[in-house]
Amino acid sequence: MATARLHKGQYSGELSRLKTADGLLAGITAYSPEHCDPGFHCHENPHLILLLNGGNVYNTRRQSSEKTAGDMLFYHSGEVHQTLPGTAFSRCINLEVEHDFLKRHHMTEEMLQRVAGCGPDGKFMLLKIYRELQADDALGPVSLQALFLGMSGKLRKEPGRYPPWLTQLLALLNDEWDGVPTLEALSAKLGVHPVTIYKYFTRFMGCTLGEYLRKAKIEKSLPLIRSGHYSLTEVAVACGFADQSHFIRNFKAHTGWLPKAFENC
Repeated sequence: MATARLHKGQYSGELSRLKTADGLLAGITAYSPEHCDPGFHCHENPHLILLLNGGNVYNTRRQSSEKTAGDMLFYHSGEVHQTLPGTAFSRCINLEVEHDFLKRHHMTEEMLQRVAGCGPDGKFMLLKIYRELQADDALGPVSLQALFLGMSGKLRKEPGRYPPWLTQLLALLNDEWDGVPTLEALSAKLGVHPVTIYKYFTRFMGCTLGEYLRKAKIEKSLPLIRSGHYSLTEVAVACGFADQSHFIRNFKAHTGWLPKAFENC
């Protein structure tokens, strides 16, 4: 079976908007049965994908996965895959990074791959890039570079160097994101002194434990907002915020969007 090789700025869906910034390409692609090349393909450059609407089925030669709004993926350059619309319409943010850009900034594809696995921050970066794609001004390229390079600290951190208790803690926080854990309770579950958690969490993660939990709650709100089925009050309660105003303030701080604007964009 022939495999198409897509050059920079080319995607199997319908590209509606594209901005470039000296080695970075950000675009919005839409997928529907009428506007989708169903063949297997690969890309010239590595790229990140964040689903905004609907869902897609992503196939490789060995496995298949279904992704919906709020999910994030990464593909290496030359990695063969297939994208099929899983709903009547879906839309994604694509961020493509050219090899020369990685080389100039002493990055690797493996470092770029960490964006997809670094928790909420990678998604928030792409949502801010999405906001830049909506703006028709000359600042887009500068903002695009600034947003991406702002992730460089996380790109350079290797999860394999985390102490075992931190890996366990992150899994625990992601599983129990809707709770309000105390240091004492976490300490008992992990067998690690509370002071150790307090001292080293920020050093490794770049934010406090409380900030990380707020980010996790905002991350969980993304598909709820995009569904259009819930009021902001319902989303705030479902995601563990005390009230709507507290939720709106945190959502804007982390994503760059007001929730209602994000729902309707």
